[in-house]
Amino acid sequence: MLNENSKSTTIADNGCIRAWASYKPDWDLFSSTPPTLIKNGATTNTTNPTGGRSSKIGEESKTDSACHSYDFQYSHVYQARLMMLRERCISSIPNANIIPRIIELNDEETVTVVGTIVKNSPSRPAVDTSYHSHAPLDKKNEDVREPLRTVCGYDDELFLEDGSGRVELLAAKEAKENGQIGGGEPLDINSLATGVVVAVTGKVRPNTGIMDVQTVHFPTVVSQERDSGPDQPMESEETDDDAYIMLLSGLHCGAVEGENGHISTSLRREMLLDYLSGMDISSLFACQNGEGQLQNNIIPQGSKICRIIVAGGGCAKTTSFTTTSPFGDWSSKKPKSSSSSSTNLTDDSTLPIRELDLFLAQLCAAGIPTDYLPSVHDPTNINWPQKPLHSCLLPHSGTYPNMLATSTNPYKSTIGGNIVLGSDGANIADIRQYLARNSDDNNNHTQEENDDEEKEMDGDSSMPSKSLTTVTMLEALTSTLKFSHIAPTGPDSLPTFPFHGFDPFVIDQAPHLYFCGNCDSYETSIMEHESIGGRASEDTLGATKKSRTRLVCVPSFADAGEVVLVNVKTLDCQVLQFQEICDLRE
Repeated sequence: MLNENSKSTTIADNGCIRAWASYKPDWDLFSSTPPTLIKNGATTNTTNPTGGRSSKIGEESKTDSACHSYDFQYSHVYQARLMMLRERCISSIPNANIIPRIIELNDEETVTVVGTIVKNSPSRPAVDTSYHSHAPLDKKNEDVREPLRTVCGYDDELFLEDGSGRVELLAAKEAKENGQIGGGEPLDINSLATGVVVAVTGKVRPNTGIMDVQTVHFPTVVSQERDSGPDQPMESEETDDDAYIMLLSGLHCGAVEGENGHISTSLRREMLLDYLSGMDISSLFACQNGEGQLQNNIIPQGSKICRIIVAGGGCAKTTSFTTTSPFGDWSSKKPKSSSSSSTNLTDDSTLPIRELDLFLAQLCAAGIPTDYLPSVHDPTNINWPQKPLHSCLLPHSGTYPNMLATSTNPYKSTIGGNIVLGSDGANIADIRQYLARNSDDNNNHTQEENDDEEKEMDGDSSMPSKSLTTVTMLEALTSTLKFSHIAPTGPDSLPTFPFHGFDPFVIDQAPHLYFCGNCDSYETSIMEHESIGGRASEDTLGATKKSRTRLVCVPSFADAGEVVLVNVKTLDCQVLQFQEICDLRE
């Protein structure tokens, strides 16, 4: 892991002097198996310090087949997750009476036990079995930016489970009255989802199998290698040698022009390329700081961008297919009809990936290192972690192997000494369905959303007066970091591979930058949390420290025309919004 925040400058092919920051890809933990866990004699590539998959496009991992295997049941994933997070859950509980297994719980005895949350929501819809039918391939799919409403209700049930058994959880009366006690948190059924590993302290009622929970303890975050404590504030004055990471998502290449708003997506991409190439087009976009305040006088130059991370959403969903192949006709044969007008390009299912390839090639030609995360509509596997796009799909941008890095989804790297972790947002959109809060707790939701939810409650006198609302993307992103897991709802509702012996989605170290893409709007915050020193293992759990993480929700570029710039040195955020033509005429 890189510890230095080294910076220099490089000269791109177009003569632009571009900022530079140290870089190391770390997403191989999502695409390869640790050497001690590979079965049948398979071995990892020990000559590659980053793991089985190289950051260069087209180089395949030798351990993918051993890692992404269906030889095991999904129960092994939960068992591995529990073993990896168990010690971190109880590390912050002083003088706790730890019970190793749930089956060993005794009635009327205050104890602490670690397990995996299982949430039973009666309002949760039945499992979708539409894949069994012969529905047409052009059926409209759910977009990751449009999750379902929360399925939480006041009749939900919560259980704690391990390999020996399960126990039902209810909040103890004293915990409800006193709030946070004993260093933990009171039990809130609406803030937990299936798959979350926690330690609970409480008593089991006699002859009921129900535990009255006094406190809930989440896994302690492992400290960052670079100190980000109170002595090193994130706020600082901008200097000439600052470098920025650009977070971009939702390009929707191949979409029908104008379907996402008044401005075409291709025009916005051209404006973005002009800015990155060093052209002065400051009049075409507005700059906002992390609090949403306009700051057009300090717009960073395009040459300050040291790396671009495309957080999914590169390909638009295809509307129809002209061939029987789900990804179109890639043959070189020309259509029999000599009329070029007979071919409708909007019906070509290969158009999104071809348009994305050309755009990535333009970014690379401008001398900007780019990392690309696959997403739900890209030609890759649907189960998490999603594999990088194959080199044959990117014939143009693939000619820049030192500039373009096709990563997995989720994504992890070290840029300028900062641990960067993120995804395309599918995991956050999924967990939002199973988290909720009272509508009076926060005013972030619009009045229209609250009115709709109140109408749903009309006529049901048995329901409490307060309605439940879906948490925001930023709140769900914060929850996953608190859970120390990128995708806690997998494999329950988020499709994942049945890993055995380890869970790659466990956050083994607190990131400095944690993002999710394809959001409805831009949101950001700084999360401060207690952390333990060293790596995430039983032998290295050390003293408690302070860690801070910048959380960023990246909006869809096709919908909002916004990109997020993160200062490598300070982790301050700025938003560039490329304005529409109608706004410029006013």
